[in-house]
Amino acid sequence: MDLAVTDEPPEDSPRAILRHCIERLGGSPASTAVDHADVTLGKVTLLPHQVSGARRLRAAIAACGGALLADEVGLGKTYTALHVARRYSSVLVVAPAALRAMWCAACERSETPADVVSYERLSARGAPPTSR
Repeated sequence: MDLAVTDEPPEDSPRAILRHCIERLGGSPASTAVDHADVTLGKVTLLPHQVSGARRLRAAIAACGGALLADEVGLGKTYTALHVARRYSSVLVVAPAALRAMWCAACERSETPADVVSYERLSARGAPPTSR
Protein backbone atom coordinates (compact mmCIF):
# COMPACT_ATOMS: atom_id res chain seq x y z
CA MET A 1 0.00 0.00 0.00
CA ASP A 2 1.40 3.40 -1.00
CA LEU A 3 0.74 6.33 1.30
CA ALA A 4 1.00 9.79 -0.20
CA VAL A 5 2.25 12.59 2.02
CA THR A 6 0.15 15.73 1.61
CA ASP A 7 -0.46 19.03 3.34
CA GLU A 8 -4.17 18.72 2.65
CA PRO A 9 -6.28 17.73 5.67
CA PRO A 10 -8.91 14.98 5.45
CA GLU A 11 -12.12 16.35 3.92
CA ASP A 12 -14.02 16.00 7.21
CA SER A 13 -11.37 17.69 9.39
CA PRO A 14 -12.20 21.03 11.04
CA ARG A 15 -9.44 22.70 8.98
CA ALA A 16 -10.90 21.43 5.70
CA ILE A 17 -14.42 22.45 6.70
CA LEU A 18 -13.22 25.94 7.68
CA ARG A 19 -11.30 26.31 4.40
CA HIS A 20 -14.43 25.27 2.47
CA CYS A 21 -16.55 27.86 4.33
CA ILE A 22 -14.01 30.64 3.76
CA GLU A 23 -13.83 29.87 0.05
CA ARG A 24 -17.63 29.81 -0.27
CA LEU A 25 -18.05 33.12 1.58
CA GLY A 26 -15.30 35.19 0.09
CA GLY A 27 -13.10 33.36 -2.30
CA SER A 28 -9.66 32.10 -1.58
CA PRO A 29 -8.07 33.60 1.52
CA ALA A 30 -4.88 33.79 -0.52
CA SER A 31 -6.32 36.29 -3.02
CA THR A 32 -4.33 39.51 -2.79
CA ALA A 33 -5.54 41.81 -5.58
CA VAL A 34 -6.55 45.05 -3.84
CA ASP A 35 -6.49 48.71 -4.71
CA HIS A 36 -5.22 51.49 -2.47
CA ALA A 37 -8.75 52.61 -1.47
CA ASP A 38 -9.38 49.10 -0.19
CA VAL A 39 -6.45 49.21 2.25
CA THR A 40 -6.60 52.67 3.81
CA LEU A 41 -8.96 54.05 6.45
CA GLY A 42 -8.05 57.62 7.19
CA LYS A 43 -4.64 57.39 8.89
CA VAL A 44 -4.73 53.58 9.05
CA THR A 45 -3.31 51.21 6.45
CA LEU A 46 -4.77 47.73 6.73
CA LEU A 47 -2.56 44.68 6.57
CA PRO A 48 -3.32 41.97 3.97
CA HIS A 49 -4.96 39.65 6.53
CA GLN A 50 -7.26 42.51 7.60
CA VAL A 51 -8.29 43.24 4.00
CA SER A 52 -9.09 39.58 3.30
CA GLY A 53 -10.89 39.35 6.64
CA ALA A 54 -13.01 42.36 5.72
CA ARG A 55 -13.90 40.74 2.39
CA ARG A 56 -14.99 37.56 4.15
CA LEU A 57 -17.03 39.58 6.66
CA ARG A 58 -18.83 41.43 3.86
CA ALA A 59 -19.55 38.15 2.10
CA ALA A 60 -20.88 36.57 5.31
CA ILE A 61 -23.08 39.58 6.02
CA ALA A 62 -24.47 39.44 2.48
CA ALA A 63 -25.04 35.69 2.60
CA CYS A 64 -26.20 35.28 6.20
CA GLY A 65 -27.37 38.70 7.36
CA GLY A 66 -24.58 38.97 9.93
CA ALA A 67 -21.12 37.80 10.89
CA LEU A 68 -18.85 37.25 13.85
CA LEU A 69 -15.26 38.48 13.75
CA ALA A 70 -13.15 36.54 16.23
CA ASP A 71 -9.37 36.52 16.22
CA GLU A 72 -6.44 36.69 18.59
CA VAL A 73 -5.67 39.88 20.50
CA GLY A 74 -3.62 42.38 18.53
CA LEU A 75 -4.41 41.29 14.98
CA GLY A 76 -6.55 44.31 14.15
CA LYS A 77 -10.18 43.25 14.57
CA THR A 78 -11.18 46.83 15.34
CA TYR A 79 -9.93 48.23 12.04
CA THR A 80 -11.16 45.21 10.08
CA ALA A 81 -14.64 45.79 11.52
CA LEU A 82 -14.46 49.54 10.84
CA HIS A 83 -13.45 48.85 7.24
CA VAL A 84 -16.68 46.90 6.80
CA ALA A 85 -18.70 49.45 8.80
CA ARG A 86 -17.70 52.28 6.43
CA ARG A 87 -20.06 50.84 3.83
CA TYR A 88 -23.10 51.52 6.01
CA SER A 89 -24.84 54.85 6.57
CA SER A 90 -25.42 54.26 10.28
CA VAL A 91 -23.04 52.41 12.58
CA LEU A 92 -23.49 51.57 16.26
CA VAL A 93 -20.63 50.02 18.21
CA VAL A 94 -21.64 48.37 21.48
CA ALA A 95 -18.61 47.55 23.60
CA PRO A 96 -17.55 47.18 27.22
CA ALA A 97 -17.19 50.53 29.00
CA ALA A 98 -13.45 49.91 29.37
CA LEU A 99 -13.09 49.83 25.57
CA ARG A 100 -15.33 52.79 24.71
CA ALA A 101 -12.46 55.32 24.53
CA MET A 102 -10.42 52.91 22.37
CA TRP A 103 -13.32 52.53 19.93
CA CYS A 104 -13.87 56.31 19.79
CA ALA A 105 -10.16 56.86 19.06
CA ALA A 106 -10.18 54.13 16.37
CA CYS A 107 -13.24 55.68 14.71
CA GLU A 108 -11.52 59.06 14.67
CA ARG A 109 -8.18 57.71 13.41
CA SER A 110 -9.88 55.69 10.65
CA GLU A 111 -12.27 58.52 9.79
CA THR A 112 -15.22 56.18 10.23
CA PRO A 113 -18.27 57.80 11.81
CA ALA A 114 -19.99 55.62 14.38
CA ASP A 115 -22.00 55.95 17.55
CA VAL A 116 -20.20 54.19 20.41
CA VAL A 117 -22.08 53.06 23.50
CA SER A 118 -21.10 50.78 26.35
CA TYR A 119 -22.99 47.63 27.29
CA GLU A 120 -23.54 49.18 30.69
CA ARG A 121 -25.06 52.37 29.32
CA LEU A 122 -27.20 50.49 26.83
CA SER A 123 -28.56 48.22 29.54
CA ALA A 124 -29.41 51.12 31.89
CA ARG A 125 -33.17 51.58 31.74
CA GLY A 126 -34.17 54.46 29.48
CA ALA A 127 -30.60 55.62 28.84
CA PRO A 128 -30.15 56.83 25.25
CA PRO A 129 -27.03 55.74 23.35
CA THR A 130 -24.10 58.15 23.58
CA SER A 131 -22.29 59.07 20.39
CA ARG A 132 -18.60 59.82 20.03
